[in-house]
Amino acid sequence: LFGIIKCIASFHNVEFKTFAMLKSSCHGDDAAFVAKLLFKSTNPVKIMEVEDKQLPYVSLSKNNFEALIRELLLVRNYRVEVYTKSSQKKSDNEWVLEFKGSPGNLAHFEDVLFNSNNEMINGSALIALQIRQEAKHRTIGLGFIDVNEHRMAVVEFVDDDFYTELEALIVILGPKECLLPSVTAEEPSNHGNYQLNLLNTKRYVHLDAAAVSALNLFPKPGTPINSNAFRWHSVLGVLDRCRTPQGHRLMAQWIKQPLRDYEMIKDRHDIVECLVDDSSVRAELYNNHLKKLPDILLALKRLLRRKASLQDIFRLYQVVLRMPKILLLLDSLPSNVAVRNILYDPVKDILGDLKLFKSMVEQIIDLEAVERGEYMVKATFDSQLEERKEEMDAVESKMKRRLASVASDIGLEAGSSIKLEYVSHHGFHFRIMIKDEPLIRKNNSYRILDAVNRGVRFTTQSLSELSEKFSELKEAYEEQQQTIVAEVVRVAAGYVEPWTMLNNQIAQLDCLVSFAVSAVSAPIPYVRPTMHRDGPNVLKLSQIRHPCLELQEDVNFIANDAMFDEQDATMYIITGPNMGGKSTFIRSVGVAVLMAHVGAFVPCDKADISIMDSILGRVGADDNLSKGLSTFMVEMIETAGIVRGASSKSLVIIDELGRGTSTYEGCGIAWSIAEWLAKESKCFTLFATHFQEITELATYVPNVKNSHMEAIVDGERLTLLYQVKPGIMEKSFGIQVAKLANFPPAVVEISL
Repeated sequence: LFGIIKCIASFHNVEFKTFAMLKSSCHGDDAAFVAKLLFKSTNPVKIMEVEDKQLPYVSLSKNNFEALIRELLLVRNYRVEVYTKSSQKKSDNEWVLEFKGSPGNLAHFEDVLFNSNNEMINGSALIALQIRQEAKHRTIGLGFIDVNEHRMAVVEFVDDDFYTELEALIVILGPKECLLPSVTAEEPSNHGNYQLNLLNTKRYVHLDAAAVSALNLFPKPGTPINSNAFRWHSVLGVLDRCRTPQGHRLMAQWIKQPLRDYEMIKDRHDIVECLVDDSSVRAELYNNHLKKLPDILLALKRLLRRKASLQDIFRLYQVVLRMPKILLLLDSLPSNVAVRNILYDPVKDILGDLKLFKSMVEQIIDLEAVERGEYMVKATFDSQLEERKEEMDAVESKMKRRLASVASDIGLEAGSSIKLEYVSHHGFHFRIMIKDEPLIRKNNSYRILDAVNRGVRFTTQSLSELSEKFSELKEAYEEQQQTIVAEVVRVAAGYVEPWTMLNNQIAQLDCLVSFAVSAVSAPIPYVRPTMHRDGPNVLKLSQIRHPCLELQEDVNFIANDAMFDEQDATMYIITGPNMGGKSTFIRSVGVAVLMAHVGAFVPCDKADISIMDSILGRVGADDNLSKGLSTFMVEMIETAGIVRGASSKSLVIIDELGRGTSTYEGCGIAWSIAEWLAKESKCFTLFATHFQEITELATYVPNVKNSHMEAIVDGERLTLLYQVKPGIMEKSFGIQVAKLANFPPAVVEISL
């Protein structure tokens, strides 16, 4: 107990946002926190007496410990330290740090976080920064590392005083931390297994953090991937129909990294179009093949740490067996250069590199034993193993003879109505149907173990002895094969590079199939956008819909058009009633443009889109208490980034700018920003506002157009039509909306 108290006292010295705990319990203030988190109640908190003082604690089972680690690391982004006793001796009072992890470095907790029931969905990336202030500019050096994908990249660039480029890079890379944990650098298995590249920032569309939030690209942390909240509330939820963990990870990465490379976008659209047109290949890949592929990265991590088992090796072998079937499906698609160059040929080459791996598995692993759920080295591979196997076979033959004897004794057919089976907690036993239980009930030679849905399990004295003997022989067999298994793991670790490449190819195929599935399963199928890299900038979206809203039940979405042209209309000032659909419309345009640049089809009847260099947003108004920023200051910071970063190839969406301060000043600032974007930046802009004065900008700047959300007022009744029409809506109908919200009539009367 003294050792526990001493260890807990040291927890006060841990870093900020670091949760320190014992492996089997949490103490002090942490006990109540954990109890509320896991059990939604403080009832599990107990009290221990320590020198006339009371110390709260809560005990953790293995499942509770794993759930807590997942919540702390993956949802709340805490660092975690777990302490255990330095030895098992009761007299030992020393507790030492055994596990340490952070959102960007999950190595110590991978077996807890990502077992067979918890796929490795989350990315795990870190960045390191070096900022150098020179005479007239600021130079930033950035290093990026993804410990899951074994990738590293570096880049150096000049940034402004507001770190505009750095913000965009952080959005694109999505790091979990801005520190490189020392344990990752010190891990010997990582040496020589990372690829270092230069990071090309011009390859991706610039997204600011405000646009990511405004377009609802990602769900809230911790949202279950199969929930309606995941699908309905985020673009990722709409597009992510992936069947593999690596596909889920890559999909999130693609959405953060929309492309500016016309050829890469075209290749993705070509492949998605092939999969949309060929429903049989799409269904076969989606329903029968992709979902059966494991997370290769997890197996590779165990290989590199020399902790892999024969089961891990066999799961990789199963991938090698399945991939030729996938290649046949891809080959059956109509002749398509993108399918051939991006999917078929690379996978075929990788499988060629893995031929020797396949042969090794077939020579060493007992594939017949695998069918029984056992992972063993072939007995013929080693003389001592062969000797052990013969002894095991002899015992198994005796058990089968015992099965025949018992079957004859109770009048049942061996192998049919009575079977010899094995489970870990009972060993070998007999099983009969429940209706046959009276045949053994009063026979003292038979001992019933339990009754389950599949029947009644029972054993005999001789079978128990044979089962125990078999277990001893099997344990000796497994101990004998460990040297061979270790060598197999060492050799298999030499194939990390082709396996990593194959993992990436599977993820890419999964994402492209997911794009096709989301396109055809939408209430109205998505269409392929026509992308333009040359000529005048254009953005024409016919009958555009919001992909999240149209999926929701009882929603009949009203589609609208968005027609931009750099020669005629680069800015639309949109007025209309509260709740009239202004925000939804401008978000729909932003989401469609992003989806097109990611390589997905878009929710329109027809779409022509020029390659954009950035998507910038300022939607909604909120303060930032943690940074001490008011609503208006947050507005100004985000809008300043737009003014600095917008170019003629940008899409800007702005909603109700200037409402965080006085009407007079807010309107003036909103006007000046709109005029700057229209005259100087000349970017495509959707500017939703309640300031009627700003609509006059269209009389001074020819490329500015006015639109409004249609509504009908019949006496006291307000009907919102959610249709975008040319011209100005002179009223916002705030009082009518207040009535719709059931405001007390007396309060409404005062406002009139």
